[in-house]
Amino acid sequence: MAKRVTVCTTQVTPRVRYVFSLLLQDILGLEVTYVDTTTALPASTPKIHYSEETGEGVHVFPAGLLFQNDIFEPTLTTLEYEGYFAFFRVPVGDFPFDVFSASFYLASRYEEYLPHIADVHGRFKVESSLAFKHGFLRMPIVNFWAEKLGELLVQRYPDLQLSLPSFSFVSTVDVDNAFAFYGKGIFRTIGAIGKDMLALNFQQLFQRANTLLGLVKDPYNTWGYQLQMQQKYQYPAIYFILFAPFAKNDRNASPQSHAFQRYIKNVNDHAQVGLHPSYQSHEQDELPLKEKERLERVINQKITASRQHYLKMNLPKTLRQLHHMGITDDYSMGYAESPGFRASLCTPFRFYDLELETELPLRIHPLVMMDVTYIDYQRLSCKAAQEDILELLQMAKRFNGEFVSVWHNRTFSESEPEWKGWNSVYESMIAAACQ
Repeated sequence: MAKRVTVCTTQVTPRVRYVFSLLLQDILGLEVTYVDTTTALPASTPKIHYSEETGEGVHVFPAGLLFQNDIFEPTLTTLEYEGYFAFFRVPVGDFPFDVFSASFYLASRYEEYLPHIADVHGRFKVESSLAFKHGFLRMPIVNFWAEKLGELLVQRYPDLQLSLPSFSFVSTVDVDNAFAFYGKGIFRTIGAIGKDMLALNFQQLFQRANTLLGLVKDPYNTWGYQLQMQQKYQYPAIYFILFAPFAKNDRNASPQSHAFQRYIKNVNDHAQVGLHPSYQSHEQDELPLKEKERLERVINQKITASRQHYLKMNLPKTLRQLHHMGITDDYSMGYAESPGFRASLCTPFRFYDLELETELPLRIHPLVMMDVTYIDYQRLSCKAAQEDILELLQMAKRFNGEFVSVWHNRTFSESEPEWKGWNSVYESMIAAACQ
């Protein structure tokens, strides 16, 4: 059985190599070689002609984006393909659009390099995305296109054997605030007590006192529940720890807190620990590396996974910075306001730096859903959110992708009215993912 596809094209640019590797190797499990369009090949050789001139094999007419080496606002000639939106219409070929240029545009996050209005946190807004505007945010459309390409290749070359990946699931937890009351330092604690007294919030004052005296467990310390779920269902988990000094949007326990450090070490004994770079680190180049090195000293091992706090991400600066500080896997590719597939992929993929026109050895793991999206942004009921999560999970399973969920340790406490019932949503997701 053949496992190699030959790409016949006039130019083998970095963009060409990147997107053909993504679709053919990463998603379809095929090997790829490149030859000039004038090269004579046996008729039995599985091949794709990516040129204006047709030939034996699958023919895809190039729209031109992959032969460019600059960033400009391209004309997106649109159409419907197999019931979904597509763009980069072409006049001839086995696809009515340039499937490779369209895939590159989405996977590289090309639209995020173009002028746009950011939200209050400096983030690219979901409403600005092509996927949101044209209704395919909930469909990993690049995986869908790769599936159609694979079907066409096997139809033309029955001896060609695809090697599709297996579905995988990763539960990730952001630890923005490991404790409600512990480990905040003397000045923060005194200030919080003063606020409770001024607000006549005697219930919280009483709870705070009992927690600090060790009479009750801190409500946000939900590690026991999470470990119970992990042992019951045997799934991989990553905990992204915010390990930075106190600031307006960075309110975790102090990095100097012994209780916090013991918490992190306990987590590290049972799951992977990743970095949650602070909100302020986004604008200060030296901070994330310092935070990473401090956290590494606590767990006494290298950290290779990261997710941005508040999902603050500026392309290509943020991911380039992570690569330079030794991060190999990032889990920030998603929207705070909406679930779905930000890069139109449910498969981990490598980051393409459009400014440098090069592929970096940094794997992007698209996140599909986040608890606070449903609770704070969309204000959905537990039942509605559970149905939505399971629908997205089935979509990732259909395309043999990776389903990355994002929860916060404080949500598991169910200590606030809006968090009640969410543990059952979490367990239903885990059970479905691990079937």
